[in-house]
Amino acid sequence: MKKEIPIQKSTSLINPGCVVLASMKYKDKSNIITLAWQTPLSIKPKLLGISVGFSRFSHNMIQNAGEFVINIPGKNLLKEVHGCGRISGKDTDKFKKFHLTEHPSVNISSPGIENCLGIIECKLEGYFTTGDHTFFVGRVLGAKAEETAYDFDRFCWRTQPDSELLYHLGGNHYLTGSAYLKI
Repeated sequence: MKKEIPIQKSTSLINPGCVVLASMKYKDKSNIITLAWQTPLSIKPKLLGISVGFSRFSHNMIQNAGEFVINIPGKNLLKEVHGCGRISGKDTDKFKKFHLTEHPSVNISSPGIENCLGIIECKLEGYFTTGDHTFFVGRVLGAKAEETAYDFDRFCWRTQPDSELLYHLGGNHYLTGSAYLKI
């Protein structure tokens, strides 16, 4: 027998992928936003998508910068991931507040996050409205991963504690491959 789930919670049935930190830079200001909604879109060309709410400060920064970086944090960054999703970058430098280090990108102006396990540099290819969010499509221009955390022969994350990814369950609830976490 199946139990009904409220429509508002229906997306919890789908594994949306790991939590990412998107970083971007417009003019002289860098910013970070925590996102649970991201997805691969195309192999040729290699395209990825992220969904950002209209009201988020990062929303206009991505539109104006025309680029963004998808950063893949490990579970060791749980407090930083949660914090970056709870405050606005409008008046706060999240890199400084959460002791995150900018990683210079090779192909774009926006920085990645050195503390993360992986970094994917994207040029904005297009965007469209999806309800109360904008879906940003990025063309992948470059990607890097920590050698100790990523298996470059199998193209997957290693199954070890230092390379466990975070999955957002909603609110203060997260999951890794081996543990339930609440912050």
